[in-house]
Amino acid sequence: METKSSYKERLQQSPEEKDQKALDYQVKRAEQQLAADILETESAVDDAEQALEEAKSAVPFNTQAIINAQVALETAKDGLKRAKALKAELFGK
Repeated sequence: METKSSYKERLQQSPEEKDQKALDYQVKRAEQQLAADILETESAVDDAEQALEEAKSAVPFNTQAIINAQVALETAKDGLKRAKALKAELFGK
């Protein structure tokens, strides 16, 4: 939460205080970026699941298309797992 500071108070802030605010901002932005990446990866998992279902229902039957869709789904799920693990490791959530 932002506190109200006068111009004079802002000028009197120590370099350490300014550095701390900048650091807090960077951490917040990184956490937001990771959250956005997780949402995007969840969407990719959904898309890959749909693509796999479509490949399994395709006419003519195409084994390689099914295998490719399975690999894409596994890759998306692995990416999601890794992103969530990063969130827990780096941000404790």
